[in-house]
Amino acid sequence: MKKYILLLLIITLRSVSSFADEAPHKMEELLLRTDLVVHIELTGTYTDTNFRARVLDVLHNNHTGIKTGDYLKIANNFDDVCPASFPREYAKEKREALAFMSYWEGHWYLTLGEIGFIYKNKARIQFYQEGCEYIGTIAEWKLDLANYYEHFWLDKKGEIKAKYTRKSIEGKAYCNLVKIQYESIYHGVNFPKDRNSNLEVILEELLEMPEPLEVNNREDEEAIITIVEIQPIPRDTAIFIMNDIVVYIRENYPEINDLDIEGITYYSLLFEKDGTISEVKMLRSIHPKIDEGIKAYYQIHNQWTPPQVYKGKTVRHKGNFFLKFGM
Repeated sequence: MKKYILLLLIITLRSVSSFADEAPHKMEELLLRTDLVVHIELTGTYTDTNFRARVLDVLHNNHTGIKTGDYLKIANNFDDVCPASFPREYAKEKREALAFMSYWEGHWYLTLGEIGFIYKNKARIQFYQEGCEYIGTIAEWKLDLANYYEHFWLDKKGEIKAKYTRKSIEGKAYCNLVKIQYESIYHGVNFPKDRNSNLEVILEELLEMPEPLEVNNREDEEAIITIVEIQPIPRDTAIFIMNDIVVYIRENYPEINDLDIEGITYYSLLFEKDGTISEVKMLRSIHPKIDEGIKAYYQIHNQWTPPQVYKGKTVRHKGNFFLKFGM
């Protein structure tokens, strides 16, 4: 995986376009380059370029002066589904979330576009490069983040530093956030197994996905291309979208919550040259209502980044995606 450089970080903070970036960020780039981690409630007040939120709790504060009860104006581009960090419907619904915030040139931004909306009292954040996601209540996040910032920091060169050496942490128990970071620094380090872990592995299902069907590789303007340089929905973003679709289905198809459904649905999306979706096709189904919910979701969220090949040429593109439900 490609490494981020400082210039890319600055561009990301200015444009809040992490979901359009192709390379996933590292855990420390999110946690250590953020000024503020807060539990917020969207107020419902928003424009096409920003939204407002009330701070319900402060989990981490890097000398910002922000406190519980404050109101923040946060930059976000609602004109596009991508690179916006979330759709405007979330602002309308006044959702609660765990937000990672950075202050840049007089404005608040979501650090690397990262925000975890709360579902069933828990917020989940994906650490893409480490291949896992952390799912916890605000209280669990607050405790583990406090432990994390005791163990890791950035030096004057912007490089991550750890409290303990590899030898001194072998076989010892730490909270999940601390373990993930130590494992990324000291590859192969051994920790005791945690039966009550808040971690889940991500991205493994991508290896099992079927190949795109009915793909036309002619060199004319109507050809459907399977491999593109710029994807409409990058793979790391697809994990966020999967979680969002699950929430959408549970909220809009409540009858599904009474059923004991567990499994993985695979589907394909056909993107036109302008980034709109012209077809949602189910490849492997586990329940008709879930299929219906997926199609309804993409009717609402229909505009994405135009798929591009060499030198920015836009093309029609078919890509495969999955939805993990009840697992």
